[in-house]
Amino acid sequence: MNLRHRFEARRPADPARNPRQRTVPGMLVVALAVAGVAVSTSARARPATASGVTPGDPRTTCTSGWQVQRRSGTPGALVAVAAAGAGDAWAVGSVGFGVPTRTLAMRWDGADWTVVASPNPSSMLDVLNGVAVLSARDAWAVGGAGAMSGITLSSLIEHWNGTGWTVVRARGPQELEAVVALSPSDIWAVGNSNVTSAAGPATTSSMHWTGTRWVSVPTVDPGAFNALSTLARIPRTDQLWAGGSTTARSGGTGPAGINPTPLIERWTGTRWTVVATPDIHGQVLGIAATGPADAWAVGEKDGAGGRIVPLVLHWNGQRWAQLPLPSPKAGLTAVVAPSVDDVWAVGNGTILHFDGTSWRTSPWPSPSGATLDGIGQARGSVWAVGWWDAAQPRPLVVASCS
Repeated sequence: MNLRHRFEARRPADPARNPRQRTVPGMLVVALAVAGVAVSTSARARPATASGVTPGDPRTTCTSGWQVQRRSGTPGALVAVAAAGAGDAWAVGSVGFGVPTRTLAMRWDGADWTVVASPNPSSMLDVLNGVAVLSARDAWAVGGAGAMSGITLSSLIEHWNGTGWTVVRARGPQELEAVVALSPSDIWAVGNSNVTSAAGPATTSSMHWTGTRWVSVPTVDPGAFNALSTLARIPRTDQLWAGGSTTARSGGTGPAGINPTPLIERWTGTRWTVVATPDIHGQVLGIAATGPADAWAVGEKDGAGGRIVPLVLHWNGQRWAQLPLPSPKAGLTAVVAPSVDDVWAVGNGTILHFDGTSWRTSPWPSPSGATLDGIGQARGSVWAVGWWDAAQPRPLVVASCS
């Protein structure tokens, strides 16, 4: 359902491919099935091992400059990371391609990353797309679960209580893509529903944890086909930013997924509203804020010759504006902003840094076939997660500490 590429690194990345065809592995099968394409779901799926550790896996503590902190030898891919502190972080994703696909949760304890068992409520497809961490005994992960019967998926919400992950039942969209935690009784998630064709999601949705239950909160769908892929808190407020894409209700050039435009919505404390973005063909895949007058959105847009190029938007308190930046291989998928002069973005095999003046490419020791999909930070530590080995994706974590 998500427009992001997730597991497409199972083949070498092609910067010129259409990003609107990027999707989680299960939804790729769904989209092809809906389109009438025969899909083989044989044997590439492998469950995670109990420990997720292969002898000889590199693992290092967090040091100044980017270092590979975990390059796992077992199958899987990580798509999101969040932390409560320098010694308490979680990364989530999934293991497998096609059926079955299983959830993957890995924890950093300050010394090592290890796989922690996470529930798989369905027999076919279970994925985790987002994670939020409040403390060592309070974390949330969201994604999707369900049967591969054309277009059926359901929200998957899991909670960590300090000893284990458990499923929290809630009626939500077909799949949740991102989650943020403001307090133990104030958690938000966004996702998408009503997949009616291979074109993608038609409607967006948000959910709110009140401390006792999850409730649905309406979002705004300005186009015929809409998607929300990312979510961030606006510090020092009870407000939020959400980002994704939308395709016009009329006058479009084709089915949804053809020439979408960025969609950014703001939770004002009482309702979601659409905030205007530059008139370009593209989508927002990551969003972050340092305060009410400083926020960043990253993603990808159509470039010359049909190529996909990175997109960076900045909010100055009044409007979103597009900014120039170096040219990575393709688009960007996630951003984190520890401060106004310390902003990090990742996508494909690239790490970018904004120092308050300009964006620059940041070198890092990239393993063969590496893709970075998510980024998170806490108290001077920054983690980027993804996978390496395009032929058989395996979890990858890189880290940098000040």
